[in-house]
Amino acid sequence: MRIVTNSPHSCEYLGEVSGNFRDEKTSGGFFAKPAQAGHVNLKNNVANLGGDTVEITGKNPSDGWYEGEAYRCGRVPASR
Repeated sequence: MRIVTNSPHSCEYLGEVSGNFRDEKTSGGFFAKPAQAGHVNLKNNVANLGGDTVEITGKNPSDGWYEGEAYRCGRVPASR
């Protein structure tokens, strides 16, 4: 999953996504910090749309909340 701060070029836009601590916690994941759980939930939601890239458009890590736009760019550089 590639995470960017600007819209990627030559990629297919898939839609808006969000991630939050509560959704990832209820799906069975265990994380030490809300920010980590929210970030993982965001990336999972991008993958559920078939995406490999997310542009972060808003965040509040202390609350474990992220929002962004999902894209399919055809390449998946490692990012964790």
